Amino acid sequence: MGRGNVGVLAVLLAGAITAEAAAAPPKVTIRRDAHGTPHIVAKDFRSMGYGFARAHAEDNLCGRSRTLVARVR
Repeated sequence: MGRGNVGVLAVLLAGAITAEAAAAPPKVTIRRDAHGTPHIVAKDFRSMGYGFARAHAEDNLCGRSRTLVARVR
C-alpha cells in the first residue's frame, strides 16, 4: 500500500464517521471465561456488534498492526 493509498484510506475513514458513531459507545458487557472466550451481553444489535468488534480488537490488535506496517513498507 503506497502513501497515496494510505491518504485515500484516511479520508474515507474520516468521512465514514457519523454523528451516531461519534456518540458515546453503546452499553455492552464482555465477560471472558476460563479459556478466554468472550461472552457478549447487549440490549440490541448495534451494541452486540460493538461488543463483538471490541472483543475481536482486543484479541487481534497486535497481529493486525504488524500486517498493516508490513504492507506499508
